[in-house]
Amino acid sequence: QLRLSGFNRHFRNLKEIGVQYRFAGNTQWTDLYAWATSAADTAGSNRTLLPTEGDLRMTLDMLEDIYYPEGKYEFRAYTTTPYGNDPIRAYSDVVTVIKDMKRPRPLYTPAPANGILGIGEQLSVEFNEDIIPGYVGSSNIVITAQLNGKPIDHEVSMQLLPYGEEVRTENPLFLSGNFAMEFWLKAHESGTILHQGKGDGNFGLSIDPNGYVVVNIAGAKYTSEKAVPMDEWTFFAMNYKAETMTFNMIAQYDTTTLDLFTGQTVSEIDIDKADYRDDNYLYLGPINANIHDLAIYNIFRDLKEAKADKYVSKDAYTYGLTNYWHMNEGHGFVAADTRRKTGGRSSVKTSPHGWTAPPACRRTSRKSPPVSTTAMLSSYGIIRR
Repeated sequence: QLRLSGFNRHFRNLKEIGVQYRFAGNTQWTDLYAWATSAADTAGSNRTLLPTEGDLRMTLDMLEDIYYPEGKYEFRAYTTTPYGNDPIRAYSDVVTVIKDMKRPRPLYTPAPANGILGIGEQLSVEFNEDIIPGYVGSSNIVITAQLNGKPIDHEVSMQLLPYGEEVRTENPLFLSGNFAMEFWLKAHESGTILHQGKGDGNFGLSIDPNGYVVVNIAGAKYTSEKAVPMDEWTFFAMNYKAETMTFNMIAQYDTTTLDLFTGQTVSEIDIDKADYRDDNYLYLGPINANIHDLAIYNIFRDLKEAKADKYVSKDAYTYGLTNYWHMNEGHGFVAADTRRKTGGRSSVKTSPHGWTAPPACRRTSRKSPPVSTTAMLSSYGIIRR
């Protein structure tokens, strides 16, 4: 908001008071707004009549980059009085305004490069623009950390529902070549756990009404040898080897290990049917279930290794890890892909999914009940809900 003061509205022959601006470095000033002393001078113009008392105030919306790109702007007030037939202007001192709405972006890998801060080491991050020292403080710089190999628990998870628009990654996710995936799931009913692309044209995992896991590859369905329990936190791990076109999958709960698939062969015809051209987003649901710690790898990860690490959270330096959604936010509209912390954020259509969390983690807004907020998954840094 701009405020003009210290002028003499009773000055003889005063015609108008106005504001000009220019982008720093330009030689030309642009008239922004004006107040006229005569009602006749306001007709057919964007000027308004000068109030009889008080300072002048105006609000300028500079949000749109098309009209006001980021940078330094200069503003000044002026008065106009006639001298003969010529208008004469007198100007105020120049006021500088800086528009800087974009957050700084890190350019390189922060130090320490392995993401583990040792004793006596320092954090170092280089950004794409200078950071003014006076702006660095506890009010606008936040540093968070977590212990290496933080244990996984089931207190907070994403709630999936069998209706509404499905949770979907913001950006495509490719499962070509060798890959592996792991996640914790507590299924309450049968339904689709996840699938790549709309429909069943690519890859999908589901649980049928009898509790058996069904793997769908380009329409071909493979049913597990054993059924998984309902209403029980269960760890799932799957791997696929492109060279042999075979996959394996296990499920674990308590002390029980279920071998769901062992060396299951996928026909080359079904592999060729998969259509990755139109939709490579990863979708969760529809299913009545809770899920957390979904990890995607671009390697053939041994199931024994997956079982050994099932209670240990992953980090950005886990070998072969491409995407990892911890899903421990418990509130708000975002579940972050911690493997891609520098990824972009973009808005997407959401669905009536939410969180299951202890009371301290739940959102208490009157407008949105704590466990009925919408959630969305992102394969490139952020999952927006």
